[in-house]
Amino acid sequence: MTWFRVWAVVVLLLSCAVSAAETLRTEDIVRLFVSGASPKALIERIEQATVEFDTDEEMLDELRLAGIPDEVIRAMVARQAKLDSENAPADPAAEDAEPDGPLLRVRLNPDWEPKEDRTRPRIRVLNEIDTPLIEQLGLRASEDAMFTGLALYLACTTADHVPDHWRGKSPLGRDFNSMPRHRMLVFLADFDEVPVGKTKDFLRKLGHVGGARDGLAPWQILQLELPERIETPIEVGVTHDLVLGVALEAGGRYYHVAGATWDGIVPADPPSELAARVVSGRNLTPGELSVDAQELDADE
Repeated sequence: MTWFRVWAVVVLLLSCAVSAAETLRTEDIVRLFVSGASPKALIERIEQATVEFDTDEEMLDELRLAGIPDEVIRAMVARQAKLDSENAPADPAAEDAEPDGPLLRVRLNPDWEPKEDRTRPRIRVLNEIDTPLIEQLGLRASEDAMFTGLALYLACTTADHVPDHWRGKSPLGRDFNSMPRHRMLVFLADFDEVPVGKTKDFLRKLGHVGGARDGLAPWQILQLELPERIETPIEVGVTHDLVLGVALEAGGRYYHVAGATWDGIVPADPPSELAARVVSGRNLTPGELSVDAQELDADE
């Protein structure tokens, strides 16, 4: 039997072994790629399988050195982040709160009033990432030139409330630059994508030039409708340092881009409401996103 035939048999057996595995791991991707699997086939497999990938930066660098295509690595990171988010407690605060305990409510844009068929206020952001923001977030310009997700979140940064292995329990756990240790309380990522052509009125005042876009995905507007309020179980009688923020996803990771804090909140029973105003500018850039925290409203 020739060397080529022996190699083909080994590859066939290896592929069968991976197919039978319940969990797809980092080494399985390398083996499948070496065996000749196309990037498209690998991405389809990653998106459908239960995975257990090592997505530390050192490992990702090793994968790049091994020749794993960038689009496959991004799919691995995104799939692992998605599963980590799904496997985390749906409401981490509930671990320490009574099942029927008090709820802390944060009213969003309380000064907004409905008129006719007007929708609730929305956060809107252009999905293109400009060069200064690429540098600020520590992204790779060639890989992460587009935002792929938009979320609104509420987190607690009080040291005593941060769970063990907190990075794996928060969609923002991979943001090493702009997000401190925290316990994720609410994470809303129910956003829509709108083609740029349908929002020309906004883009007429767009303040930056994207440059050459050959080979890049088309411009999209990521938009998230703000609910009237968000709420979460809260432990009363103890101090909470809270942050309400906006996060954008790039390269399979969410990054904090705007936020406001309430420091030293000690909820009573029942807790009073907090209020915040979340606004995105007409130029649709992350730099124009703003979150303004307001005082407790003891009467509501």
